[in-house]
Amino acid sequence: MVKRNIKPAFRPLRLRGYDYSSAGAYFVTICAQDRKSIFGRITETSMILNQAGQLVLDVWNNLPGRFSRLNLDAFIIMPNHVHGILIFPGTIARSAGSSPNIRKRDSKSNPRSQPQCPSQNNVGSGLALPQEKACLSLENLKTSSAEKSGKMSETCTNPKEEYSLGEVVGAFKSLSTREINKRFNRSGPIWQPNYYEHVIRNERSLNLAREYIINNPAKWAYDKENPTAY
Repeated sequence: MVKRNIKPAFRPLRLRGYDYSSAGAYFVTICAQDRKSIFGRITETSMILNQAGQLVLDVWNNLPGRFSRLNLDAFIIMPNHVHGILIFPGTIARSAGSSPNIRKRDSKSNPRSQPQCPSQNNVGSGLALPQEKACLSLENLKTSSAEKSGKMSETCTNPKEEYSLGEVVGAFKSLSTREINKRFNRSGPIWQPNYYEHVIRNERSLNLAREYIINNPAKWAYDKENPTAY
């Protein structure tokens, strides 16, 4: 019997009527193009970044300099995807939402028990959190490669006051793609066209998302995004 590798057919979805510039916390997952492991490798329970992974980390850490008052929370770079929490404090914008190529997580789901890149609808409003910056990045990911490889090719001197989740993720993908392509003298996409998000609705959900992100490398052997797991 011939085994066929059938990939699920996802539809680009957006929560109708939801304002993705609203104050709150957002759990995002962004997968590499064709889910290729290009950002590093897992050794036991730790993620070891390569140069491409370090560039991705630099771009993520520099997002608050491009988007005013944006706070970064837990973040992890995996071999072929990233997970992160972005916190929008206060009333930032009144736009009609973000890019239409967003896919939702079920707002009632436990992120630890769901696939890395689900496509279920999400309902509910964002969790309003304090405006202080909550940085929960893993210790071994805190060192920026800017000290080793020089500054990023562009510094933002006029951060945006109004923006949506789609704009932030779009900037992250665009800037990291540009930096990687420039460093390795290549062209073409680094990330898949869409991304996945979950509006975090309460403190318990926030803590579960943080725990999921921190423990992600230790569970790589069973990760649905691990090409050698299944």
